Amino acid sequence: MTEPFGYYDQSYPPEILRGYAAPRVLGGARAVTIERTLTVAAGEPGTYEPELAAKDRPRNVTELRERARVTDPTPWPRGAYVLVGTSGKRAHWTGEDWHSDESPGYAPPAVAGGDEGAADADDEEGDQQ
Repeated sequence: MTEPFGYYDQSYPPEILRGYAAPRVLGGARAVTIERTLTVAAGEPGTYEPELAAKDRPRNVTELRERARVTDPTPWPRGAYVLVGTSGKRAHWTGEDWHSDESPGYAPPAVAGGDEGAADADDEEGDQQ
């Protein structure tokens, strides 16, 4: 969960928040809760920065999508996960989105214009002779 961060005045420029999500007003009062963006690194289990107690971790994949960003945008390797909530549930990064459970491992992305282009060039040389 989040903890109250103190007083927020809407006249503050957004850059003052530095890494914090936009504030939400609580009950019309001027005091608000500001959620800090979490950085998540792959592992068995993965880690949150800043470190969080289990009760403060995102509770599910939906909250991960809202609050977290990854240190490396590539898909997580087989078996990597980060704990969510207090029940021991796991989630992983696919390279594009958060999914539940451990990572099954993903094939590396295909390289555009890889070896196929070289093979075509060899064929053309052979045809010209």
